[in-house]
Amino acid sequence: MAILSCLPGLKANVRVGSELAKEYDAPAEEVEARAKSFEFYKIPSRVGEGTPYSLSYIESKPGERFEFVIDTRDTKLHQAGTSQKIMLTAVLDGYKAWPAFVSSELFTYSKCLTGTHDTGFSRTSFKFAALDIVEVPVPEKDIKKQIEEANKYGTLLIKLELVRVKGSLSTAGHGASTPKPAVMGVAEKALKGKAVDSRTTFHSEPTHVSTLSDFDYVDSKRRPFAIFEFRYRTMEGLIRESIVPRPEEVIDVEEEYMRIKRIKPELADEPRGIKREPMEPALFAARYKQRRLEDGKVEVDLTDD
Repeated sequence: MAILSCLPGLKANVRVGSELAKEYDAPAEEVEARAKSFEFYKIPSRVGEGTPYSLSYIESKPGERFEFVIDTRDTKLHQAGTSQKIMLTAVLDGYKAWPAFVSSELFTYSKCLTGTHDTGFSRTSFKFAALDIVEVPVPEKDIKKQIEEANKYGTLLIKLELVRVKGSLSTAGHGASTPKPAVMGVAEKALKGKAVDSRTTFHSEPTHVSTLSDFDYVDSKRRPFAIFEFRYRTMEGLIRESIVPRPEEVIDVEEEYMRIKRIKPELADEPRGIKREPMEPALFAARYKQRRLEDGKVEVDLTDD
């Protein structure tokens, strides 16, 4: 799980399918540069001078659903029975989902609320899918926009904020934006060398919502007190981006021998350095009996008589 040295006990991870994703460290300079782009609210339980930001890479598996797991069991952040709550906001490939309250010490966030009072509400889950890399020319007027959009691909962001719940609101006049249609492909030039090869898709089911929560931010500047960021790629993408080392190739000697024998039989007939005396043709002929069949095939008799 992703952890923060300055907020001991607070953990986050992504569950892909039924298993927690293995996390791979991002380059230190990448983490440092990215952390500087955020401002954080300093909560009382924060210790040291570290930044409450985590960046790691995970393996995406196209076709698999994924969800987030937030663990606050070893902290004093989760205060049941009080008006103060932890609010989670997920940003998936640039789409900012409707926030949710971390309602338990071990909290799973698998669906976000979408829709409005007028159009109806849905619970929307998340799934990985393949991203097609399109090798076509892109007009200069469009490439800048594509680069800006491509910077959001392959990225899952979790922001944690402190709020005070005041009561309930009617759903009238309120709602959550619906995700844009998932991008199917992107020009290779827009990726600027990154090995992004996956995307997030959204799958909605209608639900009934009668009220929404009304709340105030504890921090008047609405700054998160912690951020967990996950960059996702397929395993091949992680290898291409040098996040995961390429596995050493293990050669099966017997299989390699047979492969060479098929391609160049003369190289595989005899091991190097071994020389055998040529066999007398007469001896060879005496060892095998051959008979041509009616269909043209040759039958070899290996018996001694």
